[in-house]
Amino acid sequence: MLKAYKGIIASEGIAIGVAYLYEEEDILKKISDDCKIKSSQSEVSRLKNALSRYKEHLNSLKQVLPASEQDLLNAYEHMAEALVDEAVELVNSTKVCSELSIKKIYEKYSKMLRESGSDLIALRESDLRDIASSLIKFLMGLFEEKKINIQDQIIIADEISP
Repeated sequence: MLKAYKGIIASEGIAIGVAYLYEEEDILKKISDDCKIKSSQSEVSRLKNALSRYKEHLNSLKQVLPASEQDLLNAYEHMAEALVDEAVELVNSTKVCSELSIKKIYEKYSKMLRESGSDLIALRESDLRDIASSLIKFLMGLFEEKKINIQDQIIIADEISP
């Protein structure tokens, strides 16, 4: 069966090469809506550890990017800090697990961004999704650096994030 893809062009011109379909599992769909905890202290510690590891990941990316492109990663870091701060409050007030708290905060802001009426603001929803997904992967011990050999390949993906 032939599958057709259409999207935005990342690089202008004509490309000849092997097509590489990059797919990533939606970790947000795996989070149970009924994960309760007994101690919020350990969940808060997990959230702070995940944030710390996420920041380390962003810093490693900053090392290889030109200064002009580091602003996005700085924004990601600030968004992650705000997301975790609010998730800590949710863990403390409702006794839900860290993963669910991140998912709930993501869903709250995701809806607001999509319904903003601005295409530019709505695009930030995918940034927020990337951040929330990365934090959850760190919490679950599933985060791994993705290294794709893109030499002579055409990358096809729904989304590519740092």
